[in-house]
Amino acid sequence: MMVDLVIHFDAMPETSMEREYKNLLTRKQGSVMRDNVLEGYRTSAEAAKQWAAPLFRQFVEVKTDDLNQNAVGVKVTELCLEKLQDVAKEKICFVPKDGLEKLFSGPTAKFSDLEGYFNDNMAFDDREIVEDDATKVQLLPIAILKDKREFEFVVARKGKTATSKNSPEQNRILMYFGGHVREEDKTLYDETEMMGVLHQCVFRELKEELGIDVMLTDKDAVCVWHRDGARSEQHIAIAFIVERDLDYTKLNIDDREFVRLTKKEKYGTGARIDRDGIWDQFDKIDPWSKEVLKSVYGDDLKYLDRGNDLFSRET
Repeated sequence: MMVDLVIHFDAMPETSMEREYKNLLTRKQGSVMRDNVLEGYRTSAEAAKQWAAPLFRQFVEVKTDDLNQNAVGVKVTELCLEKLQDVAKEKICFVPKDGLEKLFSGPTAKFSDLEGYFNDNMAFDDREIVEDDATKVQLLPIAILKDKREFEFVVARKGKTATSKNSPEQNRILMYFGGHVREEDKTLYDETEMMGVLHQCVFRELKEELGIDVMLTDKDAVCVWHRDGARSEQHIAIAFIVERDLDYTKLNIDDREFVRLTKKEKYGTGARIDRDGIWDQFDKIDPWSKEVLKSVYGDDLKYLDRGNDLFSRET
């Protein structure tokens, strides 16, 4: 899934032999450079292509029998430059804002209530274009990483260079990991249904951000959409709960995006926060995490001796 382009070069054995001996004084065949061995390589490569080609983002086959070395070099260079341009112009997923309002009665909704609209309307375009268009709402699947035995969650802190000044993630304790749906999340396994695309995006994001493999099976999720007139109105978070034994989960944190746990920063990326921590740090927790906590764990976060007003605090 991390490979952008695979090029499969193919030539007949006669062509390979002619090229091999073109500038040599001998015509004697070697142990590898002989017709039957080369044909065996071609057969193996063809078999590998049949099952492996669909796994890559782009697979190109180049028949070189009628091409000289310079022509092959030009073709490969063009393919690589095109791919680099695609990478530079990241395409992200969005849905039209018009039509979403009636699906949300508040800041949260079940994915199952939105799934039909997402499947019928999801599209991809250059990130710059989507982010500058207020009529497009971006979809961001996120994963809440919870211990499967204790009421503890892994938190994150974004670095200053990873967020804009007006970002709701700036200087906040995040209880999720994730990001934009990219076009390759849809094409990797030829997914056509939104849930499969979201699962693939979460897998990729957790691999990139934390170095862990998570295969989601959830068929529903909590969707969060804050319509406050701010930039966050152009984003819908789609939250999945991922339960793991955190004592045996090794995290490989992406230092380019996150602030690590330090002695000064108790809730740096990779730290755990429990029920008491959520109460004490509630004002520092980001708005999306609060909505997910309220929707999924509202009853679990009540303390009779501390009052039941946690989610009525000013956010």
